Amino acid sequence: PWVQGVLEQAWAPAPQTALEGYLQPLGGGVADAEHVRALSARAAVALGFSDASFAFEFRVSGQRDARLIRAAACPPCAESLGRLFELATGLDPLRAAIAHLTGVPESDPGHEPPPAEGFAVAYAAAPGPGTVRRAPAAPELTALAAETGCREIHALVANVETVEAGRRVACALAADPAGSRSAYARARAALAQVRVEVE
Repeated sequence: PWVQGVLEQAWAPAPQTALEGYLQPLGGGVADAEHVRALSARAAVALGFSDASFAFEFRVSGQRDARLIRAAACPPCAESLGRLFELATGLDPLRAAIAHLTGVPESDPGHEPPPAEGFAVAYAAAPGPGTVRRAPAAPELTALAAETGCREIHALVANVETVEAGRRVACALAADPAGSRSAYARARAALAQVRVEVE
């Protein structure tokens, strides 16, 4: 099995149970990325997964204590995770997956490896069910990304779209030389300025 990357999840403070973002590389040092990578490969073999793309979720409670709690089908470029992977590794996730499956090395002569820094994606969610009355346009979000130092900010919903409570309505991707936790803080601060109205 080929493990494309290892991410750390960022959850909302208790008592909420919302997944609010992903960090790469692991931000807290609670588990060694190579250890989790090896566990993922072992899990794929044990569960008989092959010829498909899957995501494994581990609960970590110590330097080497990681327990598998979820396995699910996951496209290699699902939502904004593809862009996060690309920013952190310099490789397009779909091209990298195809290269692995075909045995043809993925190459991009014009690409330079990304600098050593932390990357993160943060999400904003709808507070309740309703209809989107206002979703910011791309030019507005591009300007906000430049203003806040984020790499990208996107609306994940459109005007008059019906959404459920907790639906992700916007995301921000950021990088920071101080590490992935700093990148995540930057992305969350930017999202606080994104106005998506749901009624």
